[in-house]
Amino acid sequence: MCKELKTRVLRLSAQSSGEQQEWTEILSATVKALKAGQVVAVPTDTIYGLACVAQHSAAVRRVYDIKGRNGDNPLAICVGDVQDIYRFCKVSVKEELLRDLLPGPVTLVLERSSTLNGDLNPFTKVGFSYSPYT
Repeated sequence: MCKELKTRVLRLSAQSSGEQQEWTEILSATVKALKAGQVVAVPTDTIYGLACVAQHSAAVRRVYDIKGRNGDNPLAICVGDVQDIYRFCKVSVKEELLRDLLPGPVTLVLERSSTLNGDLNPFTKVGFSYSPYT
């Protein structure tokens, strides 16, 4: 069971006169929360997802706790640049293929490198997706 969550909800109003200021404030608060090891919820095209910094062990454990998962049920990683994939896993395909597939509606499952946080998916390979907006 999840423990009591302490949350802060930031949302953009539908008709905002200061939209740029709201976006700046929300993005700033989100970056600050992520750097502090917190977990944030982000809207996707279908549902809300949970996000944290993959290299922050306590945050990763918090995501597992919130989702009621253990290390056998993996989490995917979203990177902001195709080159980031090379930091966290052993790439077994040509870079041209990566660039053809990404960004796109795909998740690549690759073998982890020693650089990737050992608390993230400790018993499985790692799924990567890429978003230029990350």
